[in-house]
Amino acid sequence: MKNFEKPAKADGESGKESALKKGILFIFFANALSLVVSLVSGFFLPRFLSVPSYAELKSFQLYISYIGVLHFGYLDGIYIRFGGKNMRDILRPDMDRMRTNIFVLQAGLSVLFACVGIMLKNAAVLVFALCLIPENVSTLYKNLFQATGEYTRYSRVLNVRSVITLLSYVILLFVVKTDNYIWYTLVYLLNMLVIWLYTEIDMRTRFKFGFRPQLSLSSFKADTRTGIVLMLGNFAVILLTGIDRWFVKFLFAKEYFAYYSFAVNIQTMLNTFIIPISTTLYNYLCRITDIMKIKRIKEMCLSFGLYLISSAFIIRLIVENFIGKYILSLNVLFLLFASQLLYLLIQSVYVNIYKARKMQSRYLKQLVIVLALGVVYNIIFYIIMRSMEGIAIGTLLSVISWYVICLKSVPELNFGWKHNITLIAGLAAFLAAGYLLPAWLGFAAYIVFITVISLIFTKESLAATLRTGLDMVFGKFKRSKGV
Repeated sequence: MKNFEKPAKADGESGKESALKKGILFIFFANALSLVVSLVSGFFLPRFLSVPSYAELKSFQLYISYIGVLHFGYLDGIYIRFGGKNMRDILRPDMDRMRTNIFVLQAGLSVLFACVGIMLKNAAVLVFALCLIPENVSTLYKNLFQATGEYTRYSRVLNVRSVITLLSYVILLFVVKTDNYIWYTLVYLLNMLVIWLYTEIDMRTRFKFGFRPQLSLSSFKADTRTGIVLMLGNFAVILLTGIDRWFVKFLFAKEYFAYYSFAVNIQTMLNTFIIPISTTLYNYLCRITDIMKIKRIKEMCLSFGLYLISSAFIIRLIVENFIGKYILSLNVLFLLFASQLLYLLIQSVYVNIYKARKMQSRYLKQLVIVLALGVVYNIIFYIIMRSMEGIAIGTLLSVISWYVICLKSVPELNFGWKHNITLIAGLAAFLAAGYLLPAWLGFAAYIVFITVISLIFTKESLAATLRTGLDMVFGKFKRSKGV
């Protein structure tokens, strides 16, 4: 195993940390626009769509979340191969092979799923089939941007997607005023087609990669062999994060699936703040081996996450006053937000460590165990409670189990007792305030509590998090002013 105990050389360390901050900031600003889209899809769609139509749309979104599995690990192998390298290190013939391989594979699968959709007379399956080529071909470029640290290009892709989604939803909701969920599924297809076109043009103009078809089964096999384990791990993550919705979908009435999906959709809005961290840390961890630096990053993620989940109280106020028909979703909202704090630590630090250390097999084994535990937890709590809350408790327990497994797997990154107290007390206070107090009072009580306990036990981490955030924001402001 790669030795991560050896301190890195001082030369270039500040430059790497600066690149990390810059990358986080770039992707954060891109995700800020994505946050606007999330607000529209998170609040306006359920506000104006009927509950059955919203349930059908969320079912389609659940299906399409598995679209990334259909490259069978090929794109993950490319992601691993180019991690920590420079985009300009890629040779033209290699790019031609990668483009051709993924296009041919997705074209064959598109024909297959299109035939299924036609036979079943299911428009949603047909839309799914049409999404395959543009989504996974553009994912090739997005993976390369992430792996090679091209965060500006990656953030632009996110911006384009956000603008298209926002405009499309506004038109469908307020101009066309349709309640037909199929029109909203077509937004995904439009999005993927435009992103594909945009990334193709970007590759040609910026990096001078034209396109000459060059099918290569040998390179496809090599990258798939490297990436299949990571893909299966990612697939297990998708199953893990979606298993609660499958339980609700099959065990409860359609309206309860809509309620639960609404809470999940609101929970994913936190990704606006999490993705910039998890995306940029992979490239950083491929080049940094100083374990103390990595541990400090994890401690800062904890401080950031404890404040981030307080947004659940604001969401509660909005639902209570704006979308009353989804009031039942609040019963699971705080449980899902609590799990998101642990997801932040797992996805940003541990999953990236597994990728950087080439520990894909261990990653997959862990996920299989966690997935099995998730199924068991959901079954047990469904039997005990017969409610959505039982499914949400099972989900939280499965994420806790995953975090504990990560602690055992990479013990050199374990928190000290002070950070552990802060984590446990913070989660307990969050859930207690969420379920026992009114929204405004709960928000105030939680913020005061977590600030006091952070100042007592983890003052240095809190201060470092604040300094980093201010440095990124004001550093960006100074650069924009030419300072």
